[in-house]
Amino acid sequence: MRRFAVGAGALILAVAGVSAGPASAEPGARKPAQACEYVKLPLPEDAPVPSASQVWGADDTGRHVVGRVRHSDGYARPVLWTDGKPAWLIPDKERASSIADSVTNDGRVVGMTQQDDGTWTHWIYQAGEYVPLPEPAGLIDVRLTAINNRGDIVGYGWDSVVGDWAPIVKPAGEQWRRLPVKEGGGDVVDISDSGVVIGRRTERGVPKAGVVWKSWTDLPLQLPAKERDHAEVLEIRGQWIAGYEITNTIWDFTGLRWTADGVGVVSYDQGAYSVNTSGDVATQSTNAEPGSKVVRADGSEITFPVETDLRYVFNRGGQYVAAGVLGSGANTVAVLWTGCS
Repeated sequence: MRRFAVGAGALILAVAGVSAGPASAEPGARKPAQACEYVKLPLPEDAPVPSASQVWGADDTGRHVVGRVRHSDGYARPVLWTDGKPAWLIPDKERASSIADSVTNDGRVVGMTQQDDGTWTHWIYQAGEYVPLPEPAGLIDVRLTAINNRGDIVGYGWDSVVGDWAPIVKPAGEQWRRLPVKEGGGDVVDISDSGVVIGRRTERGVPKAGVVWKSWTDLPLQLPAKERDHAEVLEIRGQWIAGYEITNTIWDFTGLRWTADGVGVVSYDQGAYSVNTSGDVATQSTNAEPGSKVVRADGSEITFPVETDLRYVFNRGGQYVAAGVLGSGANTVAVLWTGCS
């Protein structure tokens, strides 16, 4: 899914030198039952050194995590971690540009690869196999942004006749169809397991406001901002939508959370990057406020022992609390957080 990211915290950790978590207790000492610590996601064996790792999405549990490994020259390749084991997501090993940000609970990843002529091909990956996806008719520069657990896929492409983006959905096992827009166009960011779609209204390709399609046949509803004219959206899980509104500059924003029907907006001091099915929100780290946190639906907070940039908050009751990165710039390390309460 396509995300808006801001600068990581000030903690700088070399990739090769990061420990697997906080320092261990002395021999014989009893470890606290609920110690909040991180597990480092390893690099693929053939990854060049140094490389930085990043998290961009996950399933609901933390068993499957998608991200990127970025080389020192800036070249990045998508990777899938399954039960902590990494695998490259590159259908054609000779091609440099592949993107994959969304994965289901059973390990299906939707992705896209840029060809030599600049066009994109699209695919689903699972258990080492790539299945090509049909291309939507009448659109160019198609971007796929998310897949839900029942296999519905969403994205958007450029309609040269209209002169704007066209939002699209591919129901599981069916053909592509367009989502309705009143005027102009729209792009798509994410889809819930029940098929509710979030995205943005666009005018001549420029995003204007966050919207939600409660059905695939009805016009979208614009999501209200708290203080400004419009808001941006980032993720939908269950009955909750996470996003933000820019308050002054591009680096000054307030996090927002809505119900899936577009009401009940709640604001946060930091941007809302991810939301789980309970309504808990993972906030965004900023230069002004380095370090993310998880804000539960009741307003209580989970803080972390070191500065971390969270990218995904998992559903309650699992092994992991959240996924994210440590470090900044070219020294980021992908991690899973566990035992945090």
